[in-house]
Amino acid sequence: MMKVDGELLQKVSDEGIECIVEKTGEAVKKFNSIIHLKKVAVAFHLTC
Repeated sequence: MMKVDGELLQKVSDEGIECIVEKTGEAVKKFNSIIHLKKVAVAFHLTC
């Protein structure tokens, strides 16, 4: 799984943005479960 730098996660959190880091399959499930509840953006890393 791609590692997300802790500093980046902190900066995102400081801006009031929730960041969810999951393996692709779980990320897709989470995305699909919340897309109708709030504004959502997604970035999938699929090249590994």
